[in-house]
Amino acid sequence: MAVYINRVEQEPDYGALPAAKIIDYPLEKRDYRPFAQAQLALGPSALFVRMIAFETHPGPQSRMMLLFWLQKGCACLSIGADGQMQLLPEAKGVQQNRIAGEDLQGIFWGAECTLPRIWLEGPLGRQLCPGDTVYGNIFKTDTGGGMPPHFGCLYPSRPVYRPEESGALMEKDFGPFSVVGY
Repeated sequence: MAVYINRVEQEPDYGALPAAKIIDYPLEKRDYRPFAQAQLALGPSALFVRMIAFETHPGPQSRMMLLFWLQKGCACLSIGADGQMQLLPEAKGVQQNRIAGEDLQGIFWGAECTLPRIWLEGPLGRQLCPGDTVYGNIFKTDTGGGMPPHFGCLYPSRPVYRPEESGALMEKDFGPFSVVGY
């Protein structure tokens, strides 16, 4: 099943976008599997990303990562529960809006990020259009502290806890993200 990156003409209405839900915690032997999700949209000049994790007391190392396979390594957007964002490769013109709150699913933290399209399209060597597929994954990690350590992923993958470790990933650790025109 592919994750959809919806094509939009302006900032997206995240309430109308499909969510990629992290439900696979392959190393978790206990019951701690925090629900986490990501939503993506592609505008005329930006990639819009919203990542949310439902945790009442996230640990200091709690983070979510969006990764794309680029043939020569990965592009990685990492956000921490503490509000810190890391982007590999680095890019200019990035905007981040930290979000937190409570809804019917529970207490959450996360971020809405606006990334220049060149961050992803430059290393890919092409402009993304509806019908295109790129390969990526979404992780929810925590190395301990406040809550039990955990690793969750959208597609089966070897564990990666920090953006710097993403270079060890291989193509099999990623799944399809399809650009759609709706």
